[in-house]
Amino acid sequence: IAFLLGSFLAQREQDDRYISLPLFWIGAIANLVITVWLLARKVLHPVGSGEINPMMLFPLLGNLLAVIVLQKWFNWKGLMDFAFFLFGPSFLLWNLLAAGILYQVIQSPTLDPGLRISLFSYVAGPALSAQGYLALTNEMDIVFFTLFFFSVFTEIFLAFVFFMNYYKNKFNEGKWVAVFCLAAATFPLITFHNSRDTEFTYIWL
Repeated sequence: IAFLLGSFLAQREQDDRYISLPLFWIGAIANLVITVWLLARKVLHPVGSGEINPMMLFPLLGNLLAVIVLQKWFNWKGLMDFAFFLFGPSFLLWNLLAAGILYQVIQSPTLDPGLRISLFSYVAGPALSAQGYLALTNEMDIVFFTLFFFSVFTEIFLAFVFFMNYYKNKFNEGKWVAVFCLAAATFPLITFHNSRDTEFTYIWL
């Protein structure tokens, strides 16, 4: 994910091919390998209920982020298909795993307090999916708005439980999860703001 974010930032350079493209391919291929390895590992070695947590969703978030980064090079032969390859399985798997993990988190009290912050991945998932869908289809339709507003609703919900001290825990390196997820939500938020330019977007910005 860090390589992909670096690639996205490097696209602002005048000649980005020697910086942005290598960073993208390193990040995209590494993230894809990690995704397949983790899924295979869970199939071959099933985990207990106490080990199931939202952190398992992050490789899929990386694939969705890669689609957004790749948008600049869609006109290159084959890269549009590669973007669909990243988006399709990751989007469907995220929905399936997110539903199952959320059910497990609700039903089981065994989620480590230090991992509760990883619930912010439920903000990043629909947000990155919305922006990735827009990048692939160039359509700001009901699919985009459904994903976007689900992300907004989830952010409101997580903010609510924040004030109920649900995340009360000593500071650790896992706190970067919330920062990344909230930053991911700015992709569709800025797009929505540029499209609508309403008071709603000013409030959220």
